[in-house]
Amino acid sequence: MAVTAVLDSGSTDIYLPKEIAEILGLKLEKAIQGFGIEGPVMVHPSIVSISIGKGAVEKTATLPCFVSGTDHFVDILFGRMFFRLFDITFKESDQKVILKEISEEVFSKRLAKHTKVY
Repeated sequence: MAVTAVLDSGSTDIYLPKEIAEILGLKLEKAIQGFGIEGPVMVHPSIVSISIGKGAVEKTATLPCFVSGTDHFVDILFGRMFFRLFDITFKESDQKVILKEISEEVFSKRLAKHTKVY
């Protein structure tokens, strides 16, 4: 299955399509009203484990996310909650995004500060 993930610095959270959440077997909480670029949308709070890396460098974290209550989301959207995993640089002129590894201490502090169960 091919999926598209969008890195969105204008979004606060991580959003997943319902189909992806089902494949991952995520436990969905009761739907709540969220807000997106197109206005209000019903979403299910959940928790997702994310691993990202290249070669020997890999970060894994369990982060809060929201799952579409309908087929509203087509792509996976990584908002600023995802940004807690790295120092991120956008190089628009080169069309590159650089994910720089952070120390375990900074990584742990960022996750503790911004991770909560809904």
